[in-house]
Amino acid sequence: MERKNKVQEGQSTEGMLQYRKLGGGSMRLSGRIIKPNERFFARPEDIPTGFKRFLQVVSDDVTVATVTKEKAEKTQQLAEPENLFTIEPDEEKEGFYNVVNSVDKKFINDKPLRKKAAENLLESLEE
Repeated sequence: MERKNKVQEGQSTEGMLQYRKLGGGSMRLSGRIIKPNERFFARPEDIPTGFKRFLQVVSDDVTVATVTKEKAEKTQQLAEPENLFTIEPDEEKEGFYNVVNSVDKKFINDKPLRKKAAENLLESLEE
């Protein structure tokens, strides 16, 4: 069985990007229903802002590498796992520490820990 291309014959893909729909549920775009994991061609300006977070660019015919500085820094920090978690002193309790995710600055532990317990948690996270 031959797979059909979603781009109509005679229709140019110039200026269009190939996207893949992420997540569950379907969405409507230009009168079509796009199902999860479906690949389709569309122009970036045709996609509503609210749906952009559910789409992944698979291949681009145009060089549209617009990655914000924040996203680039986050992906760079995620690529460096040796310093992903750090131990920081607790601001409220003296002598207690928190294990912090250095990317999003969220605490890994539920309650502040003593230094030795925080180091043990950090070691188990790095394994």
